[in-house]
Amino acid sequence: MKRIVFIFVVLFCSSLLMAQNTAKTFESAKEAVENGRYEEGIDYFRKQLRSDPKDWVSAYYVVLAAINVPNYREVMEASEVVIRYGEEDALPFIYRCRGFAFQNDRKDYEKAIEEYTRAIRIDKKDYLAYAFRGYVYRIMSIEEMKGKNEFDTVTTYQRIVGSKTGEKNLKRSDSDFERIVELEPDNACGYAGLAMNSYIRRETKEALEYGQRAIAATTQNDANVYWLVLNILSQEERWSEACDIYIKGLSSNLSMISSFFSVEEVLVDNCFTTLLSKLQIQSNKEGNDAQWPYAIGRLYGKRYNHVKQIEYYKKAYARQPTSDWYATRVAEAMVEVGNLTGAIAYANRAIDLNAKNSSAYYIRSAANYYSGKGEDAIADISYAIELAPTNGFYYYRRGFYNDNLRHTDDAIEDYSAAIELMPDHAYSYLGRGDMYEIKGQHSLARKDYRKAVSLDTVPGENSCAQYAYLQLGDTMSAIRFTDVLIDSLPYNAGVLYDAACLYSRIGRTKQALDYLESSLRAGYTSIAHMLLDDDLDALRESERYKQLMEKYKPKVFPEEELPNISGRSNSEYTDMPTEQNTDERSRNLRSLAPRQ
Repeated sequence: MKRIVFIFVVLFCSSLLMAQNTAKTFESAKEAVENGRYEEGIDYFRKQLRSDPKDWVSAYYVVLAAINVPNYREVMEASEVVIRYGEEDALPFIYRCRGFAFQNDRKDYEKAIEEYTRAIRIDKKDYLAYAFRGYVYRIMSIEEMKGKNEFDTVTTYQRIVGSKTGEKNLKRSDSDFERIVELEPDNACGYAGLAMNSYIRRETKEALEYGQRAIAATTQNDANVYWLVLNILSQEERWSEACDIYIKGLSSNLSMISSFFSVEEVLVDNCFTTLLSKLQIQSNKEGNDAQWPYAIGRLYGKRYNHVKQIEYYKKAYARQPTSDWYATRVAEAMVEVGNLTGAIAYANRAIDLNAKNSSAYYIRSAANYYSGKGEDAIADISYAIELAPTNGFYYYRRGFYNDNLRHTDDAIEDYSAAIELMPDHAYSYLGRGDMYEIKGQHSLARKDYRKAVSLDTVPGENSCAQYAYLQLGDTMSAIRFTDVLIDSLPYNAGVLYDAACLYSRIGRTKQALDYLESSLRAGYTSIAHMLLDDDLDALRESERYKQLMEKYKPKVFPEEELPNISGRSNSEYTDMPTEQNTDERSRNLRSLAPRQ
């Protein structure tokens, strides 16, 4: 009898211990999901589902993790379990996730609307379901008006021409966002949606009013709304208000700065001093916050004052020395002024802080290339590609290196990969066309040149059509296109440098030197690149060229003393989208950092 009792006690204690371990494991997996370790959580909860296909709680956590990965297949499979066995309170979230999967993975907007509507039927106060549904109605409206499938930025919205069909869905979108305003008047989401819809209709006054109400709301950090308000204020030349909104946007969320690129150009041209003084006040007021000196440095960069840009980027990094992101930005700016040793030092620091920072490898590849270390440059950019295999610009950049190192077949492969990922990138077609020309595949080359011309119809600082025209033998069109560029951007250092390259290639030495000098006076600083640029070979023996190189030659930089650090990176900005100038062919390397 005692033996039986003993066995029972042992079995009971073992069962209790197993239950405790299971509970502990469940809590650990739940904690992993809630702290962003989604794959870890999915692995555990998927195993639970295999042992108990009706475990809707585990299925719920699979959906929660998978929607953030995103893994839409997991979302759809696990959501079926929750719908079939779960409690009703869990369903609005599940239907929202299913709608999001239909919307983003399958582009099935009708199905997305159905799922969001199911969420609303269960919880008529689910403002997120209204917001998602309102957004999809807007997309459907735009599709019906434009006949396109991709509408991710407000820059597309402003070109919309209204139609009765499109207006019907836009009104439905209005209704959803108005409902959010009713439910949560202090939430910016509803006002932001109405602002965007008004902007689509060209109702500028209403868009500005809704946008300002969204910004004034207590829960606002929507970059698109700030962009919209900034854009309207700039159009109306209300510069002081625009500067204030810019400052408020950065105070709300630093990553918002990536949405201000186009508006920043306008602000720098019209109210540089005002904006600079406001940023300096914020920087002094918040002495430990790195974002303000960084923002100041960006403005100086827009003015081609890279010395000041580096000064403020270093201040930003000194305030946050464990940030691999700020270290990368310093390295990027140093490449611009030819401080290649310093650029490599800061890129190495960024990599030490975060070995998966693909942008740092990319910047280091540029510094190595301009230092004459072509194979090291290729090794660095190849690792950047390994870290970010869907970044088409990295493939373009490696193609550029292989192009200049005469690795023709490798360059064609890289340019082709870039085109696959960035089908509208004219420079990739131009580069591949040059490689086909070298191989004697003239018909393929001409096809790529014509494609580059067809993509580059609006002259701008990243234009390359002039080179494609030249390769097609149409010198007059190349010159006309360049003239339009200069008329549009008469003080742009990169555009002036492009003109120098073009005129050098067609043998007009005096005009080439005139434009080269103008570009240097305007702030062109990529001297290291200039010295390697075969476009300028026709100028190298002239006395005037030698005098210019002597006057503007790269200075000798002291060895960099980087701030001491302890610990790894805690930067929340490592993956923040950054400015990218894809105009590598034109030798205008003012911004080497690619968008992540």
